[in-house]
Parts: sequence; C-alpha cells; structure tokens
Amino acid sequence: MKLPAITLIVTAALLIGCTEKRSYTVSVKNETARPLTLGLVKDAPPFNDENWVSPEDVAILHSHSDDQAWGITVPPGKTGTAGPVDARFNSDGSAWLRIYSGQLTIGEMLAISKDSPNRLDLRLHEGDNHFIITGEGALAAERMRATTQPVASK
Repeated sequence: MKLPAITLIVTAALLIGCTEKRSYTVSVKNETARPLTLGLVKDAPPFNDENWVSPEDVAILHSHSDDQAWGITVPPGKTGTAGPVDARFNSDGSAWLRIYSGQLTIGEMLAISKDSPNRLDLRLHEGDNHFIITGEGALAAERMRATTQPVASK
C-alpha cells in the first residue's frame, strides 16, 4: 500500500471516530395566515443523513426528478413537531430549523434566499426547541420554553 492511501484510510478513520451525536426535538406553532414549509438542516459534516438534507441537497441528489419533496407543511393555526431526531457532527457545526412561508416546491424554495422575509433559519439548541411563527409580511419567530413562556423574539 502506498503512503497516500494509508494517510487517507487513517484520516477517514479519525473523522468517523470523532463524530458527536446530538438529539433535537422541535415544535412549531404556525400563527400566520399561510401554510409553512419547514425542515431540519445542519451546517457541518457528515452530510449523508437524510433527516438533515437541505432543499439544495435534494435538488442536487434528485436533479432528474420533479416530484421530490422536502420538509413538512404546517397549516395556519396548527403545530408541527419532529423528534427526537439525532444528528452526527464531526466538528463544531450547528443544527438549524429552516422555515419557508407557503407550501412550496423544491424549485420555489431554491428561489428564496436566506435573507428573504419569506424564510427563517433558526439555530437549534440540543434538546427541546419550541417556536411560534408569526408575520403577515415578513416571518418572525418567538422561541418558547417548554412551559410556553417567551424567552426571546426576532
């Protein structure tokens, strides 16, 4: 075996062995007049976890299919929940809840940038995460404690 091959094997073994598992539970109450499309994404490897793929990843992985979906839809007045959902990180990455205004296709989501008033990217804390989403124009989020007391607003 050549030296570069050994280096590659050792590096891969170290990366696999250094992953950290975190668990998240999420609830989102939709207090807008429109449905919300929401899902989980993460910003650090490993990226091969189907529970954490972004709409961009779905578009790349399934570029020849028009019927791919991402996330869940939460109708107005309803609450969507997920979890506990585990994520593995091999760095100091973060888990995120991504929320879009409307019941959107992958193509429509790709057209909405992270600075758009029709999209929120909320950093998740390990454990329980509860949000109320409001807004007639721009989306706004309020992070709630498990007892539904507000702890911050955006």
